[in-house]
Amino acid sequence: MFVVGLLRIGEAPGLGTMLLLCAVVSNAIGLALWLNRSRLRPYPALQGLLVTLGLATLVGIVYADLSGSILLLDERLHNNPRSLYWILLIFPCLMLFFHLRFGPQVDPGARAHR
Repeated sequence: MFVVGLLRIGEAPGLGTMLLLCAVVSNAIGLALWLNRSRLRPYPALQGLLVTLGLATLVGIVYADLSGSILLLDERLHNNPRSLYWILLIFPCLMLFFHLRFGPQVDPGARAHR
């Protein structure tokens, strides 16, 4: 998002600025999670970061769509520019993958004491 924002700021300043803003906010949240890693459990932090990235991507795509500059994000989609919205599915898919692989785990010792 950061690179696309830099590349597009000359031809579409509004789009470039919005993408840069989304990238900065996402990175700031990621940095905050990293700096607090000693107090945060990895799984909820990762899920939160994926939600943040998904929302930032959604904001960027919706802004590009509403401003009429969605083709600047990916010119290969000239037949159906709104198919770019499909990229958003990667975030819930990743969240599901991490949930199934690393999700909230029940301590085996806790069950034995019941």
